[in-house]
Amino acid sequence: MNFLTDYEQDWAELCTNESKRCSPEYWNSRAEDYADFIVNSDFDHGRKILELFKKEGLINQDMHIMDIGSGPGAISIPFAEEVRAITAVEPADEMANQLLKQAALKSLSNISVIPHIWQEVNTGDLEKKIDMTICCHSVWHFPDLFTQIERMQQVSRGYCVLSHGVHTPDDSSQLIQKLGMPQDDEDRFILVKRILENRGIFPESSILPVKMRRTIGSARSMLILGLKKYREPEIQDLNLIEEHLMMNVKNGMYVREGKMGVLWWRVS
Repeated sequence: MNFLTDYEQDWAELCTNESKRCSPEYWNSRAEDYADFIVNSDFDHGRKILELFKKEGLINQDMHIMDIGSGPGAISIPFAEEVRAITAVEPADEMANQLLKQAALKSLSNISVIPHIWQEVNTGDLEKKIDMTICCHSVWHFPDLFTQIERMQQVSRGYCVLSHGVHTPDDSSQLIQKLGMPQDDEDRFILVKRILENRGIFPESSILPVKMRRTIGSARSMLILGLKKYREPEIQDLNLIEEHLMMNVKNGMYVREGKMGVLWWRVS
């Protein structure tokens, strides 16, 4: 059995249809509710990753970091407070606008945006100009995962970082099942790690506790728009969503706790 081929084929099968449904237009529609999540969570997973890397001695104030699939700034904003420059790759205009809005609110002027999907970025122009490339919560946009990892390595003169949520079955997965939305049983973080190792890259890894805090309206929008990727919601779907929301409200906010896996390695 060719495990290299099998792991990457499994990944491609998991991600191909999902990535097609999540175009920049979809993320434009999600920009407001996603920014609500990131801001009300105080950029939680970005800050957790930053603190991990500071403890590991990987961060200094002269660094230039690339944030691939930046969204409204979960990674870019905390890192911009600590390093010289951030280049955010974000094709959804409204997401990029939310990022720059947060940067302005925090008086950060060291963030620039490349308004393209990562696959369209000319890596030759950026070869070895970036100290750390980070792709957090966006790796599933790349069915050809290792090809895009190689492009990240081409750009980086220091480190590459991949981060993804760790699969933890809970009432959210039960809701997805009740709504009839597709749900895979693969732990994608583990699958990414296996792909790297079978390609001869043996990354450092860590699992971090993370928290999602968002307004009820933001959570409702997230769930309804997520369902609309597959079909129009019906009354019974909306009732299931409301029931789920009310079960997870704390002090007027929708709160979920989870885990995020982080992989990093120095580019040779």
